[in-house]
Amino acid sequence: MIGSVRGIGYARAKALFEDGFEIFLADISSEGMASATQLLGAVAGIVCDMGNPDQVSDMFEQIATNYGPLHALVNNAGIAEPGDFLSYTFEVFEEVISVC
Repeated sequence: MIGSVRGIGYARAKALFEDGFEIFLADISSEGMASATQLLGAVAGIVCDMGNPDQVSDMFEQIATNYGPLHALVNNAGIAEPGDFLSYTFEVFEEVISVC
């Protein structure tokens, strides 16, 4: 479950856990990761910047090596900037889409 430490991602991870899934939490923020992992009964919590391909690759390799293959992925990661996206600078637009 990517983007799962708070908000909608946390609620989705909780619902999956309550439905009997073993879950891994992944989020860019280390703040709240330990408590979310414990509260949700997650197998592991991994801090990962989804906009960084090397971190994403390392995350999947770590999961596969330590726990075996994944059977599903919920991509809840995302960011938004205030205002009309048509007025974003290229740098802001690139940051927003790099997380998805």
